[in-house]
Amino acid sequence: MKKPLHVPAEALEAVTPVVLAARIKKSSKYYGQGAAERPADDGFPVFIKSDPMGYVVQGGPGGQYRLADVELWALRGTQWILIKA
Repeated sequence: MKKPLHVPAEALEAVTPVVLAARIKKSSKYYGQGAAERPADDGFPVFIKSDPMGYVVQGGPGGQYRLADVELWALRGTQWILIKA
């Protein structure tokens, strides 16, 4: 088992909270999920949560996804930055 990450509290004082979003990959079997309500290529807000089955990306039309099924984006100021393709 990996040792838990430790970040000193004083290092977190200058950190800005991050807004995360995801978009389902075209290669995923979940692509097109929820397309009746929104375009299939639209992103959606998410958060990350530990999951024993690997569905760590929480949110969107299906409710939960594996990292392999989505592109993960972070909002920095007014610009979206791709974290994981």
